[in-house]
Amino acid sequence: MKNTAWSVLVYSHADSVTTILITYAKSVLVLLIVIVITFSLFSYFIASRISIPLEKLAISTNAKDIGGSLVDIKGINAWYVEADRLKKALFTHIKIMIERVDSLNEVALKDPLTGVNNRLGFSNKIQNHKQGSGASVIAIDVDFFKKINDNFGHGVGDEVLVTLAQVINCGFPGLGRFPQSRGQPERKPE
Repeated sequence: MKNTAWSVLVYSHADSVTTILITYAKSVLVLLIVIVITFSLFSYFIASRISIPLEKLAISTNAKDIGGSLVDIKGINAWYVEADRLKKALFTHIKIMIERVDSLNEVALKDPLTGVNNRLGFSNKIQNHKQGSGASVIAIDVDFFKKINDNFGHGVGDEVLVTLAQVINCGFPGLGRFPQSRGQPERKPE
């Protein structure tokens, strides 16, 4: 149809126009509420899925059993890259800390020269054995050890102690638990 320059005019009462506008407004409002609720639920679902691995990692760091923490951390399903990186970093950090504590415990419980348990290490072993397993104690006293140090020097005295520790360990394989309890004065630097 060609442009005829006609105008269409609709005449109606104001009440019917208002009713139509209110109906459309209600429809739009209902649709908007449905969209907002759907978006909110979707956002909540996504946020909770993202936060689950992070929450589990946080809970595992508060555990009192460090070894159990490693097992817990390893079992966490970190399904996105950032959580997986955090999981691996936390696992590595806790593992390194356990190794350092074990190393420090070893240093605290053993004599650095002979490698045998010191008095604290011996006390710990005795406490562990008191819980039901039989244990025997053999005491070896090197009489007048101070004379060896005084006459031959502390280097020779150290060699005697190391050799004695090796002989006892060879004679009783698996023993490795005898303490060195120096009753004589500690050696002084030369």
